[in-house]
Amino acid sequence: MFFLKVKNTKIIEYLFYFFIFLLPWQTRWIFHDSLIGGEIYEYGRLSLYGFDVVFIILLFCHLINLVTSKVQRDRLLDIEVKSNYGRKLLVVCCLLTVFCFLSILQSPDKLVALFWSLRFAQGLILIWLIQKINFNQLKAVFVFVISVSLSSLLGVYNFVVQEIFASKWLGLADHSAANLGDSVIETGGLRVLRAYGSLPHPNILAGFAIIAFIAVFWLRVLLDNRHWLKRLSADLMIFTLTIAIFLSFSRAAWLIYSVMIVLILINNIIKKTFTLNKSYLRLALYSLVIFASLSIILSPLMKTRVGGNERLEIKSTQERLAGYQDSLELLKNNWVLGVGIGNYTQELQNMYPGKPAWFYQPVHNTYLLVLSELGLIGAITIILIFVIIFVIKKQELRSKKLSVVCCLPAGKAGLLFVVICLLFFDHYFWTIASGLLLFFMIIAYCYKFNASKI
Repeated sequence: MFFLKVKNTKIIEYLFYFFIFLLPWQTRWIFHDSLIGGEIYEYGRLSLYGFDVVFIILLFCHLINLVTSKVQRDRLLDIEVKSNYGRKLLVVCCLLTVFCFLSILQSPDKLVALFWSLRFAQGLILIWLIQKINFNQLKAVFVFVISVSLSSLLGVYNFVVQEIFASKWLGLADHSAANLGDSVIETGGLRVLRAYGSLPHPNILAGFAIIAFIAVFWLRVLLDNRHWLKRLSADLMIFTLTIAIFLSFSRAAWLIYSVMIVLILINNIIKKTFTLNKSYLRLALYSLVIFASLSIILSPLMKTRVGGNERLEIKSTQERLAGYQDSLELLKNNWVLGVGIGNYTQELQNMYPGKPAWFYQPVHNTYLLVLSELGLIGAITIILIFVIIFVIKKQELRSKKLSVVCCLPAGKAGLLFVVICLLFFDHYFWTIASGLLLFFMIIAYCYKFNASKI
């Protein structure tokens, strides 16, 4: 009877939607804490998240479905490969995962390296699952946008009340403007807490929000001829996500947001043959009005972040620059194979012994972090992934007689652009589980659906 139920692909489909919904939420069971100088550090914290549990159930159900179906069983490892570049993409992703496991051999903390290698294997399995299971991409995008919008609403709330309540069920830690070490803006003698939402840091909320922002643009255009309530809900999500991007006070997110808005305006001016022009322009102006209004209302905070002349802003800039220098120093003796996945902070401790645990932070540039942990080979594979996807997308756009500039603000092209840019400014697509899985999910999503669909 159980097998018969599992064979219903709707169960697998909705498990996938539930997995997507849980990605921004950090509910977890911490089963091991690695230590630096006798103190716990987050990058070495090994956890099982709520979305991991759903992922395991999803994989188990899908495997049962394959085993109990002869047709499916014969195609167990078969993935639809649309081109020779598609095969190359799959090979490169596999090689990156294998190289992560090989890096365990030279890692100082082999348990942490094994954990993050398994995370990469999970990402590779996620790519396989997305190719194999049947799901509605409109529903998948809608579920992700709803989840990030709820997280954003929580961020707006914690900005208004200037604190975040702790909750083990929602995966929330206690944060307050009065707590030293929490992300705040200091201006005129006041400490103002930035929006965290359901994520560990405001910059991570900003990254998730801007990805959802690009997705909801496409979603809203598709709903133009649907029921007015669906259109209204999409408009409300654009409103919420724009506010969250602003209240995160992430300068990187602000920069990328501004670039995307400018690209939409350019798209409208050059008037290429692209049916989404008018809709995108209207939505962009709607979002821009919200962002501009907040800029005026909260102008002292915005000037502090943009100007960077206050004490905490100067300290933040100095720490980031020092992080780049530390990364380059590590590379001097480890540029070929790296220091081992997940072991960047361990190597920092060897360079600067005796510092508190918070001092040892991954460099805020994913490309440099990959280069430091996996060496030149790992960095080349990451770049190859983006190059191959770009070539695949360019071929699809050419077949549809669309230009890259024309499609960049929309759908997959916009998602890729945002992710590539965010990797220059932070490390959460590499150092937190939900960020890494979102990275793999975007790769898989861009590979599965052709240009005519999004």
